[in-house]
Amino acid sequence: MVVIKQTDGSTLPGYLLPLGLPQASAIDLLSPEGEHLSISLGAVLRMYFVRNFSEPPDCGRKAFLSRPKLPGLWVRMTFRDGDTLEGILDNDLLDVLDNGLLITPPDFSGNCHRIYVPRSALAGFTVLGVVGAARPRRPAPRVTESAPGVQRTLFEEPEH
Repeated sequence: MVVIKQTDGSTLPGYLLPLGLPQASAIDLLSPEGEHLSISLGAVLRMYFVRNFSEPPDCGRKAFLSRPKLPGLWVRMTFRDGDTLEGILDNDLLDVLDNGLLITPPDFSGNCHRIYVPRSALAGFTVLGVVGAARPRRPAPRVTESAPGVQRTLFEEPEH
């Protein structure tokens, strides 16, 4: 389920098969009434993947309140219409080389759970940080026990 925001400000709800989306020059959309629409990717500002059509597709927050916890690239995008949006982009070079970017928005509880942004819709793009998964900790060194009653000393005295 997607809601497409076009460059003229209008929105189109519909159903989309996102498999060919990274290499597509046009989007095949099936409207809720069952009508097939072909939309040029150049006419798309944002494509919101939504949970339902009854709520507005826009994300509640457009920026993170603190450093995000999801692993990936923390980015800020400036659109041709002057709007800005932060999100998390997968830290994968192959995803960045396609026609657009699939990001996770800052508001996880809203109607929108992913956003596809065509490259042609962007006026600016900034990487704010790289958020990684927690590094595994080194195990603590094992302490070997000495024989009972024998205390180890830091400096050994030479034997004569």
